[in-house]
Amino acid sequence: MKNILFSLLCALFLFTACSDDDERSETATYLRIPENVKAVHYLKDVQRDNIKIETNDPDWTITSDKDWCDVHRISSNPEMFRLALDENLNLNQRDAKLTLKADGITETITVKQLGTKPAILINPEKFDNVPSETTDYELVITTNVSSFTWKIPEQDKTWLSVKALVEDNETRSMVDSKYTLTVQSNLTLEKRSSVITFIGNGDEDEHPSVELTITQKKRSTDIGDILEEDTKIIPRNAWASTEQGSQPISNSYDTFTDDTHCYHSNWFETVQFPATLEYYFDGTQELDYIMYYANNNNKFKEINIYYLDGGEINSFNQNTRPESSPSTGRTWIKIEKDYTLQNTLDAQKVLLPKRIQQVYGIKIEVKSSYGAGVACNEMEFYHNNNSHLNAQLLAVFKDITCCELNADATDDMINSLPGYFAQLASKMKNGEYSDWERKFRIQDYKPYSDVFEAANKVLTKKYGNQDNITGIHVEKDDEIIVLVGNTHGNAVSLQVLGEEIVSGDNSYVQTESPDKAQVIALAEGLNVVKIQKKGMLFVLYTADPTNPANEPIRIHIPYASGKVSGFFDLATDKTNAVYTDLLGKATYKYFGVRGKDIIFYFHTSELRKVAPTKIVEAINLWDNIVGWEHEIMGFTNELRRRYNNHIFAISPEGSYMWQSEYRVGFVYSYLENILLPEKVEAVEDNAWGPAHEIGHIHQKTINWPGCSESSNNLFSNYVIYKMGKYHSRGYGLSRLAISRCFVNSPWVTLGEGSAKNEDTELHMRMYWQLFIYYHLCKGKTDFWPKVFENMRNKYAGTYTAESQNNGPAKSQMMFVEAVCDAAQENLLDFFDTWGFFTPTVSGFKVNQYGTFPYEITEDMINETKRNIFSKRYAKAAPIQYIEDRKKEWFDANDYRSNESGDIGYYEQFKGTTATFADDYVKATLSGTDVTVDSGTGSKAVAFEVRKGDSSTGQLVFFSNSFKFTAFLPNGVNINETKLWAVQADGVRRSIKVN
Repeated sequence: MKNILFSLLCALFLFTACSDDDERSETATYLRIPENVKAVHYLKDVQRDNIKIETNDPDWTITSDKDWCDVHRISSNPEMFRLALDENLNLNQRDAKLTLKADGITETITVKQLGTKPAILINPEKFDNVPSETTDYELVITTNVSSFTWKIPEQDKTWLSVKALVEDNETRSMVDSKYTLTVQSNLTLEKRSSVITFIGNGDEDEHPSVELTITQKKRSTDIGDILEEDTKIIPRNAWASTEQGSQPISNSYDTFTDDTHCYHSNWFETVQFPATLEYYFDGTQELDYIMYYANNNNKFKEINIYYLDGGEINSFNQNTRPESSPSTGRTWIKIEKDYTLQNTLDAQKVLLPKRIQQVYGIKIEVKSSYGAGVACNEMEFYHNNNSHLNAQLLAVFKDITCCELNADATDDMINSLPGYFAQLASKMKNGEYSDWERKFRIQDYKPYSDVFEAANKVLTKKYGNQDNITGIHVEKDDEIIVLVGNTHGNAVSLQVLGEEIVSGDNSYVQTESPDKAQVIALAEGLNVVKIQKKGMLFVLYTADPTNPANEPIRIHIPYASGKVSGFFDLATDKTNAVYTDLLGKATYKYFGVRGKDIIFYFHTSELRKVAPTKIVEAINLWDNIVGWEHEIMGFTNELRRRYNNHIFAISPEGSYMWQSEYRVGFVYSYLENILLPEKVEAVEDNAWGPAHEIGHIHQKTINWPGCSESSNNLFSNYVIYKMGKYHSRGYGLSRLAISRCFVNSPWVTLGEGSAKNEDTELHMRMYWQLFIYYHLCKGKTDFWPKVFENMRNKYAGTYTAESQNNGPAKSQMMFVEAVCDAAQENLLDFFDTWGFFTPTVSGFKVNQYGTFPYEITEDMINETKRNIFSKRYAKAAPIQYIEDRKKEWFDANDYRSNESGDIGYYEQFKGTTATFADDYVKATLSGTDVTVDSGTGSKAVAFEVRKGDSSTGQLVFFSNSFKFTAFLPNGVNINETKLWAVQADGVRRSIKVN
């Protein structure tokens, strides 16, 4: 009942007389003893004292353990008690302990009373771990000597001093005296302590003394303690060229960063780019950067920024564009930098190249967006309050990256720095910054091309932008320092690449896609970065690597900013011994291995398990594999130097092998077959599969819907060829003959193909036949590179095969011309054999990674043929019959043993063409079963069945085997046909049938 009544009284009191420091409204019980009464000291005489504590418990109690020390609460004040001491007639001082209790809380107060013997008491009795900043403390000295002095060790007088509140070092006797103890700032990086001795020096026989111990904390070296919070500049009003009534421009600076308080362009109008957002200020503040908070829809992509030059703005009606008459003298000045924002929901820092001294207005011109409209949740404008630190740092370090001390840097100069940097300098001076830490914390980062631009120019999927790995990993909510050297006028950012959970029934964890990573813009000098997720740090330095002005950027991520795990770089680390050492020290889940063309970013545990001591052979092999793919697509020399990103390979914990934009994945349980060259070479699939996936990244130039799983196998076949151990894959001529002659299938549905699935084994032979002839027979190793180049030129840097109306059909015809132009030959017979000139049915659509119209019309075919004829190219050899395999190479279980045929091996197409007389080749015919004499027919590259007696008659079947069955189309009888042997030069010789 008492507690309830007391609570009601407290509530009434607070309602009528509440103050800022009144804590009695707290619901939890508290009992606090002020520092100055935790120990109280008195002379020997009878003493009476009222002492105040802090509590909200009306039933608190106090007791004394000594009879000579009486205590009791004062009824008129619920937080005060009366202390009464008897006279101490004893020689020595005596002590009592007071015990205070409140609802289970217990506190104590020490009472000391002097006796007749000379003595000195000090309150407080010691100072433990006082702050590192300069602070004054009150000392109360109780003594019965006539006077006393104090002694401070000579070496400590620079940071300790005692001063009487009365200007006299000699105090009056028999009274309490108050003094000020001043502890100066601890500029060192070590905790320090001292003892001040107080000594009685009167006429007494004895000279009592007492020691006061002071310990002071070392100065703070926390990152957060060295910085001021940046100043946020609030717009006075704003205007937008388009806005939705319920989501106006004012929402973009209302302090809310969630989607429900967003700015959005007009929903019912098509945005006319550029869309314009203008923000107006009072001109009294400086601007260094803008924070952009994206909306879930229609994020900004390309933007320009302008500032308003001069002139006071008087018209500030909310959401009304200020008056901009010529008399105001205001002009919008474009900042000479183009910005491309990331397609991410993370807040993005937009740095200005230089500070705007007086900001009156900022115009953001949105040139494009990730969507059809324009939206943002918030735009914040900031002045950097820490730029002055750059000058401080340069007084001690050689440059702003703080990688090396100036030769004349003294301890005093070092200690004048903020604590974090003083400790960094001290570590360097004392040799405590290990080579291991410096190797990864201080790096010169090279420029790498923009993966978006590279993909558009070379026509590939986007490579990874993880080229500049730091080897430093961070935790969520870390705050880290990043010191950036001369950026040569380029943008540089820090990327935090974490993990993601793949959704679906078989969810698994894998490295995060780069487009979901946290990206933080960096400025030259000091950057403080707040980390939003756990992950590995990468530096994004995007610039033309062939421009000599784009030199490497030195970046220092100093101690206590993330943790070093390391990575292996083939170019600098070179040996397996170094790799073994680096892998052994790694602390993060993933470990990076950077080669010339590919980066492994695999599970550290799997690397230690599968390849604990050897990586050079593996990274060289996969550099070769990627390099071979570059070779055949012509992504070499100047083109490769200009677009120099790496393939980024990760090890997901589910799925098998796959690729996407930015990366290729090999399930972590398969890494043994990736990382051990002997395993790669032992099983053909261990090279074919990864080359197939990487081929998906490279195939875009020669790919269109309907052949997406076969055109990339040009790369797989080429990798197998370059390895020199295995033979090419793909069905042979027998299946093509049936599909083309018996069924008359067009290219898109050859063999077992349909609108939904292509016959990849059959399709892939077309691409490879071109390689066999032009590269192996003719020695034109630039043939396929020229085809890729021709297709890139036809697409003019923008891949539209999937998006333009009837794109696949147009791309198919473009490919015919690109191949003929690369060969400088007429290959119409070749493409006709492969079904390129067979029309598809009206309305045909192909469903491969999307649904696309795919109509090959007679008009398209005729136009393509006219284009080829107009160039007067010589007719090509019958390379539709070429083979690079022999059936005796394969065992019976290998499908290629039945696909390779008996003739047409590419050696027959080289050098002087073998010829024979009209009646030299012999064959027997039994129904539609044909048996060609292997002796007389061995010089042919194929056998044809044509309707009528002419070698130009309708082709109704073909084969490269001595024994075959002619599958004739409807309406054709074997008696109406004639057999022909095809020479490598294309001349047909009749076959004598017995």
